[in-house]
Amino acid sequence: MLFILSPITFAFICLAIFIALLTGFGEGGPLLRAMMIVNPMGVDLSQMTSKLSLLLETLVDLQLWRLVSPDFLHFSEMHLIFNMLMFWFLGGQIESLQGKRRFITLFLVCSIVPNIAQYLETGPLFGGMSGVVYGLVGFCWYWCRNRPGELMFPPALMGVSVVWLAIGYTPLTEALLIGRMANSAHLFWLLMGILYAYIVLSVTPAKAVLDNTGGMK
Repeated sequence: MLFILSPITFAFICLAIFIALLTGFGEGGPLLRAMMIVNPMGVDLSQMTSKLSLLLETLVDLQLWRLVSPDFLHFSEMHLIFNMLMFWFLGGQIESLQGKRRFITLFLVCSIVPNIAQYLETGPLFGGMSGVVYGLVGFCWYWCRNRPGELMFPPALMGVSVVWLAIGYTPLTEALLIGRMANSAHLFWLLMGILYAYIVLSVTPAKAVLDNTGGMK
């Protein structure tokens, strides 16, 4: 059913699972380096100038996929399972109810800026779809506040997301052996999701409904 109503969401989930298995959940190897936002091998990234220089070199070399490929990296089974469940619940209904073009645009808008922000803060050793999920949370939360009933979004989910975001800035996640969270990506993704919903609502008539091809009906 998910494949029929939300084929892009389904494909992204399959791709994330496939990459997680091929990379041994982030254990290393050429594929892992190819999926990171930059290839850090043999480069000192302790300075901001070196991070910016390597990122620019990567983009000049047209390795543009690296701006979104970290989303598909996961470092544990639980990390993957939780992200895929939330991605299916939120992303699947956005794609099926509001169209593929809007879903893809949301994914890209909420991916590129946060991934760059996270890289500039902590370096290239990050990944996961949880940042995308934060973008979907922000989009659905703002949308439902302005167009209630069009999307299924439990109000408590926003509160839980914000609390978990705040916890990510403390040592608690490492103490619980969850590891460090990509806090900048989560925060920027949440804000980008809200911003995208605001822009779409500003230009979309209140009674307009999108069909599954992204067209108006």
